[in-house]
Amino acid sequence: SDVCSSDLFSSYNSNYLTQYYSGKGTKSEANLVAVGVGEAKSGIDAAMQTGGQITGTVTNAGTKAAVAGATVTAYATSGSSITSTTTNANGEYTLERLASGSYKVGFSASEQNVVPQYYNAKSTLSEAGAVSVTTGSATPGIDAALQTGGGLSGVVTNATTKAPLANAYVSVVTPGVSSVATGYTNT
Repeated sequence: SDVCSSDLFSSYNSNYLTQYYSGKGTKSEANLVAVGVGEAKSGIDAAMQTGGQITGTVTNAGTKAAVAGATVTAYATSGSSITSTTTNANGEYTLERLASGSYKVGFSASEQNVVPQYYNAKSTLSEAGAVSVTTGSATPGIDAALQTGGGLSGVVTNATTKAPLANAYVSVVTPGVSSVATGYTNT
């Protein structure tokens, strides 16, 4: 009996677009290859297309210092995550393997007490400016200057004894948004 497949060609170590046989961009478009039991097919080749790139630098808006280890994510204009990367020690990043089209870009670094944002200093994905990408080219200068986050402090106590409570769960929420920060009290 025949076995059918839609061969996938991909290279995750370089800036090439994922491709299905023969030269198709999605699995649903792929040409099937029939292979019989014990049969070998040759000529199932791929000419890989170089992807587009988005590049930039992430800094702290207050100190102007590079934000190393920030997560940078490319989103489809529909809001689905396409790919992400992290910034290097100089705050520089490159999002790779992007097909031609428009993307929105998000920046975050929760471990560094900075406020997440989207391209053009927007606070929500829906407000973010679109970034145009062309396959085989880089779109440079998509930078972000992240604002330093705020903080809260206080003491959680037993209402009757007024004794501090250790390991009490504390969550910060904003109206219409799920929890934005969490933690536990110490002793």
